[in-house]
Amino acid sequence: MNHPKATRLCRAIEIRDHVLPLIRVRGKLHRSRVGERFIITTRWAQSPLVFDLWSPFANWQVHRRPAAGYARAVGRQSAKEAALGYGLDVWRSGSKVLSFEWNADGWTGLVSMKPGSWEDEALVLA
Repeated sequence: MNHPKATRLCRAIEIRDHVLPLIRVRGKLHRSRVGERFIITTRWAQSPLVFDLWSPFANWQVHRRPAAGYARAVGRQSAKEAALGYGLDVWRSGSKVLSFEWNADGWTGLVSMKPGSWEDEALVLA
């Protein structure tokens, strides 16, 4: 099942809009590893799905100073990319099936999405 990118983006927005209130009400704070950093996310697990929601208000903890090349690359990111602050990662049975980002101005970015039965599973959650 291969969806055009615009259709996948619309589907990701639909899933986000449906599960966001559920995650906010039922989720628990969780420490997640992102590279060499840790971020506090709001995690909600509804087997076989796991949802991780992060925001610009999350507590990033850097345990090691980033390499100079990395710091320069981050500094060159566009303002739009740097302004992102919200994200949703969805896992099904241990495999990441969605990684989606957005900002307060409405800009969205679909990082990755693996179409499958998990989409309908997420949309029927109540």
